Amino acid sequence: MLNPITVPPGATAQIQIFLPTPQSLISGGAVITLDPTIFGAILAADVYSATGDQFGAANITGTTVDIEFQSPTAGLGRIPSLPIIAITASVLPNAKSGATSVPKVAAGTTAWSDLQGNLYTLTIASGVVTIGGALSISSISTNGTTVTINGAGFTQSTTAALDGIALAATQFQSAQQLILTLAAPQDLAGHQITLQDPASPPASAFYTLHGPYFERPTVSPLPHIQPIFPLQLYDSASFACFCDHFDTGAISIQNPNPTPAQVTIFGYAFYDPIDPDPLTVIIPPGSTYMTLVYGNDEDSDAGTYLFSQAPVRITTVSTDPCIVLPCPANNTIIGASVPIAYTVPPNQLSAKPMSPGHFTRTWVWKSVQWGYI
Repeated sequence: MLNPITVPPGATAQIQIFLPTPQSLISGGAVITLDPTIFGAILAADVYSATGDQFGAANITGTTVDIEFQSPTAGLGRIPSLPIIAITASVLPNAKSGATSVPKVAAGTTAWSDLQGNLYTLTIASGVVTIGGALSISSISTNGTTVTINGAGFTQSTTAALDGIALAATQFQSAQQLILTLAAPQDLAGHQITLQDPASPPASAFYTLHGPYFERPTVSPLPHIQPIFPLQLYDSASFACFCDHFDTGAISIQNPNPTPAQVTIFGYAFYDPIDPDPLTVIIPPGSTYMTLVYGNDEDSDAGTYLFSQAPVRITTVSTDPCIVLPCPANNTIIGASVPIAYTVPPNQLSAKPMSPGHFTRTWVWKSVQWGYI
């Protein structure tokens, strides 16, 4: 169901989609379209799992987003107060007060399924977006101890609440900014912030880190793709597949740390040595780095080793079907292993978090789980 909200003209709205009753789902997908006479561009699309293991990708074009996602532990929809999907979009400055809109939601490519393989049909109970009020939240940033909320309609009487997190103080900076001080350091990922004011309907938003892109491929459609990162932090990962094209997939790395993260990426082919000239990048705090996967049409039986000096969030996105293989310890294909083959419809998304693992000095890889949806 869509959570009904009231948002002023020219502000930012977060449209949240919940299940009417708790379920434990492993996957889902939706195509969501907003009314272009009321909304500007969709700014972000997020997925929330009770266990923080969500991953996927969102293809954002204007007022439409195709979002596909999974949760290996079936954390989707498990907590009634936690949405499965949240869409953040700008509201047009000339949107008329009192106007209403119901976002259009259709099933995506990925089936809505639980751990037992039961399939579900996506139906949406109407939730109305109403233009009006004064309060809105446009962005949330945090350093772990303080939280800066930017938006509109704030007054000296505006109060803030963070679900499950104690606040030490709320400081009014201006009609566009509040600063909250946490009682203790806390990761805000997946937590809801709610603002209330006597002069306006409340405003709320679930927090997800959306920092700038330090680097991003220019090959279409990747400039429109937003990765859905799991909350787990990895210091190493592997990627291995047989692909005919390597210009439609990207490794995505997010640095949630307050300091820069140095990441080294090694390319390899199954029958060749590890790349002697690895790529090393330093990702600024809060930023996301996306790079095309290693390989080409002439040497497509390839993959990537990655490790970071600081724990980072990692996933991949692709629009190209692949056969995915484990990463062998000796750079040869493990004969007893069966490739995991997934068919991805043309122009559709696939995504999967990379496997956590660990390198030894002899480059023995300790984790072999990986695949596309």
